[in-house]
Amino acid sequence: MNLKQTLNLITEGNIVALKYKDSEEIIVKDYKDSDIFDSFMDCKVVELNTACVINEFEEEVMEMTVELEH
Repeated sequence: MNLKQTLNLITEGNIVALKYKDSEEIIVKDYKDSDIFDSFMDCKVVELNTACVINEFEEEVMEMTVELEH
């Protein structure tokens, strides 16, 4: 599954963070529909992890960390 397919499965309003496999460094982090992810859309997703976080509006949302293949 590539990033575009994965983002289509994620509920709107949730935060998405991208990183490469075997790296702890977050490449980008933003809301699902941000165009900041456009250049990564064809990357293969290796793993998807979730955690509850509080956003800047004091709302509890899910944060998805998507691990990409290089």
